[in-house]
Amino acid sequence: MDLMTSIFDRTIGRFRRAFRRDAGTNGSLPAGLTPDLPDLEPIRDRIGRTLAQTNPVTARTHAAELGEIYLKLDEVGKSRFLQLLADDYAVDDPAVEDAIAAYQAATTAEDKESTRLELRHALRPPAVRLLTLFNGLEQGTKFVVDLRADLRRIPDRSPALVGLDRNIAHLLRGWFDIGFLELRAIDWKTSAAVLEKLIEYEAVHEIAGWTDLRNRMSEDRRNFAFFHPQMPDEPLIFVEGALVEGMADLLPILLDPDAPLTDPAAADTAIFYSISNCQAGLAGIPLGDFLIKRVVARLSQELPQLKRFATLSPIRGFRSWLLAQPADSDRADLEPLRPLLNDPDMFTTPASLEPYREDLLRCCAHYLLQAKRPDGQVEDRVEHFHLSNGARIERVNWMANPSASGMERAFGMMVNYRYDLDHIDSNHESYLGSGEVAHASCVSDLL
Repeated sequence: MDLMTSIFDRTIGRFRRAFRRDAGTNGSLPAGLTPDLPDLEPIRDRIGRTLAQTNPVTARTHAAELGEIYLKLDEVGKSRFLQLLADDYAVDDPAVEDAIAAYQAATTAEDKESTRLELRHALRPPAVRLLTLFNGLEQGTKFVVDLRADLRRIPDRSPALVGLDRNIAHLLRGWFDIGFLELRAIDWKTSAAVLEKLIEYEAVHEIAGWTDLRNRMSEDRRNFAFFHPQMPDEPLIFVEGALVEGMADLLPILLDPDAPLTDPAAADTAIFYSISNCQAGLAGIPLGDFLIKRVVARLSQELPQLKRFATLSPIRGFRSWLLAQPADSDRADLEPLRPLLNDPDMFTTPASLEPYREDLLRCCAHYLLQAKRPDGQVEDRVEHFHLSNGARIERVNWMANPSASGMERAFGMMVNYRYDLDHIDSNHESYLGSGEVAHASCVSDLL
């Protein structure tokens, strides 16, 4: 083993150990550095030396040293590190202007190609070139994902930080292209390390420990997650599904550990009741757009008797949208709801809402079918996700989730979005092209 390889291996080992410890302020920093990073000059010097390297092994060795330092900083230090990247290692505008001028002045095909490459290089921020080095390190991809999560947690982000966020997102879209992702089935035989992360990452319906998780891994359940080869034990996004007979319309039954099991061979419907993004640093990276389609295609092959693929989804924005309607609104359909609109805190149980059932269902249908943002997208973000994926609104379900969170979101109502393999593409094109909301007639009949 030569000296450079030995140095590289030792440095990568320290970086890997620091990452796995989630070091925070634990461990010693190089002389002159403290966790809150009041003096940025040593970091600036290290970044400069890293970017100046032409030997890829040396460059990654320096990058690993920077990563080890970053992991040992506190919250203030990390913010200062990221602000430095954003301010001092953004695109050099004069260099871009010079590259543009050189390209415009080129007269031969050879010169055009050469100056085009120089322009492409000038448009790539040095911060991105630095972070790209981590893609060749063990835990390096996860490091960049977590670094972006740190960046997005900084309050009152400067325009430079917003620009850095966008550039890292662009980098990650390439790294996490759908062609690189692996779809894995998740069951009780899956490693404990992965299952533990599902408990941590579940964002729709909290998993109340291992007993609850085991119920969600029963033989009539089907759960899937995307993984990246550089993050083999880290789910990126996962979906929880149940095999049932008929269209499920009550969440408590799906989550009830004492509910009778469905024979998978007798099931005619797959219901997806939770989709959770696991990595905050991948916000805005379109992973979920492909997940359900891939799962539907896989289940249709493994269980050909399934006739329906649908979700039982929250209507996250309905209650807040309804309560935000102007008090002096002249909409006739709101008048029967005036007591509820004037004092919503008095209506928090199924029994108290029952007198308003038909009116709330009608307003909910209006919200799903007609409430739009200025850009033409539907108001509800969960609905937008499913319509963009080619689903249609199949049914609005009264008191499908009477829990406190269900009441808070949509007065206990939930919605089924159906994925019909024969119409996914046309529904997708109609929604994104003209804003058309695909739906079953029973939904518009509520209006």
